[in-house]
Amino acid sequence: MKKLCRRIGCGTIALDNGYCEKHQADYKEREKNRKQFRSYGYKSLYHSPEWRRFRKQFLLENPFCEECGRPANTVHHETDHKGNVHLFFNNRFHALCASCHSKIRHSHPRGEVKSLEIRGGR
Repeated sequence: MKKLCRRIGCGTIALDNGYCEKHQADYKEREKNRKQFRSYGYKSLYHSPEWRRFRKQFLLENPFCEECGRPANTVHHETDHKGNVHLFFNNRFHALCASCHSKIRHSHPRGEVKSLEIRGGR
């Protein structure tokens, strides 16, 4: 019995893994990222294509550090995600320079939720 593609809204006949030819690449990329995440822990999220795209766009829209005004090169998660994928991508973010980011990161003990008093954010 033929099955439809597992991708929501796609009515194409699926291959063996449940996806049509068009959505094969998406499936393989997700599987690769899922396996990497399981192998390397949450740090692999920072190397995911989704994060890289988001980070690049966020820094284009917020080019200056919210603390000191120098060029920003770091996107800071306001709430510590602790490896929670949903919280990793759905958070309040701040553009910071490396110097200001290291001051904020080191001013909070590991495991404590970080509540920042930064001027901006998204």
